[in-house]
Amino acid sequence: MNKKLAVLLFLVSLIGFLNSQTYVTPGEGTLSSAIAGAVDGDVLLLVPEAEYTETNLSKLGTLVDKSLTIAADGEGKAFVKILRDLPADSLVFFRLGDQSSLKLQGLDIDGNSKVKYLISLYMPESGVTTTVKKIQIEDCYVHDLYPDYESQVVSGGSSKLAGYFVVDSTIINNSVFHRTSSIVYYKYNGSNYIALTNSTFTACYCYGVRISGVGTTLLAQNTPKVIVDHTTWFKIGTKDPREILLGDQPPLLRPWTVTNSIFAKQVATGKTRVFINIKDNTTSSESYLGTITNRNL
Repeated sequence: MNKKLAVLLFLVSLIGFLNSQTYVTPGEGTLSSAIAGAVDGDVLLLVPEAEYTETNLSKLGTLVDKSLTIAADGEGKAFVKILRDLPADSLVFFRLGDQSSLKLQGLDIDGNSKVKYLISLYMPESGVTTTVKKIQIEDCYVHDLYPDYESQVVSGGSSKLAGYFVVDSTIINNSVFHRTSSIVYYKYNGSNYIALTNSTFTACYCYGVRISGVGTTLLAQNTPKVIVDHTTWFKIGTKDPREILLGDQPPLLRPWTVTNSIFAKQVATGKTRVFINIKDNTTSSESYLGTITNRNL
């Protein structure tokens, strides 16, 4: 066998060994315990159609220097709920800090009308350079977050993130979101790549997506390429009527592509709101606007 090929096969097998799989028993507190005990690269496998609850903690876990996958092991979704009775501002499923990444796959995540965020960005001290490597949501049903326009799915709404916090990649695919607020709300953090594909979004309380440029992120090298493809947006803005897709605080230095998507029954407001508002570069004559095609408005 070629020596280079042998070395490559050895490295692949080693990576597979190091990225261990852990089967998590359904029940109360088992998922948060598994997350706390996981190491970088671990895969937590949940039982389809089984329920994982948390009544003692205000979050399932905080990831720092840790990449983690949480997935249903087989057909059918695993049910994940936080049931603790605390003010909504205190409840979040996951917090992601420096050098972390999280993949969620095959989960039914129920906010029980109490949890404010699915994922919030974690920087324990102001002014610390922080990078989240990847956020990935695949084949999930996320629903019933706290019924307020600020209860985002992925939240970068803290001003202390500006100038310091970057999410490299955010990927949402083949998922359904119902009764949440903004799906991706990157008002202050920078990002490099965002893709929302093959997914449905209904009864979102405020924006569908809000992504800011350098005007508030202060990170000119980290304005994302954005892809929205084969998506359906229905009744967006039920609590605070806004744009469905908003590219805000220009300049936005990389293009957006919105294709093969349906935008229907945007909630009416006293102010005129467009479905898609991608604000152009106002500081020079060069345009970075994207492509919008094959849409049904």
